[in-house]
Amino acid sequence: MNRYLPLALICLLTGCSSLTTVKDTSGEPLYISHTYTQTEPKPTVIIAHGCDGLTTSSYNQWARLVHSWGYNTILNDSFSKRWVGDTCGNIGKVTANERANDMIEIAKFVKQQPWHKGKIAVIGFSHGGSTVLNLAAIKEQTEIAAVVAYYPGCFRSVVGRDISTFYIPAQMHIGLDDDWTAPGYCGDLTRFQGGGYLYFGATHAFDMPYPDHYYQGHHIKYDSKADKLAKERTKAFLAKELN
Repeated sequence: MNRYLPLALICLLTGCSSLTTVKDTSGEPLYISHTYTQTEPKPTVIIAHGCDGLTTSSYNQWARLVHSWGYNTILNDSFSKRWVGDTCGNIGKVTANERANDMIEIAKFVKQQPWHKGKIAVIGFSHGGSTVLNLAAIKEQTEIAAVVAYYPGCFRSVVGRDISTFYIPAQMHIGLDDDWTAPGYCGDLTRFQGGGYLYFGATHAFDMPYPDHYYQGHHIKYDSKADKLAKERTKAFLAKELN
């Protein structure tokens, strides 16, 4: 089942009152851009977009791919409700702490749905990657079981909390030539239970099918070899942690 509707509109059309309980940190309803559900109850994976928001179809392509692996997938729009188009020029517009809280509240909603059964994971990209590292470092949270971070910014000022210890299994994928969220700031990679993977020659957003270009002074280039290997590792990690 594919749904391309804001969360509030889904509720209006289906009459499902539980949807109205999903709030962001300001108490306003969250928005779910896309939901792909399986025909039988399955674990669920939430996709956390980068600082560009949902300005491209790349995150929806990721949601569809993970759905093809046998999971329910949800693509959350963290910016529109906050009247933010993107945060690439000012990541403080929406913080990783705020977005981590969003993911926790969405997970609570997911656990109430008939199409969900089992655990919940989050895959985050860039600013969304920082968000999932924030989630993994929250000792008290029990809603999210595992996270995957693609080229996260590992600065504490970006993540919003200390990430020296993770309390749930985490996996990371980042390019060694990433000049935006440099891997050197991510610390001891052994704490990534699912693997902290570095890709030689890969830049920021190496998995996105963008042409070779510079954005805000940062090199962006698709790397088919790194993309394929990272996706294989992500699929194996989710299978281990969710099934």
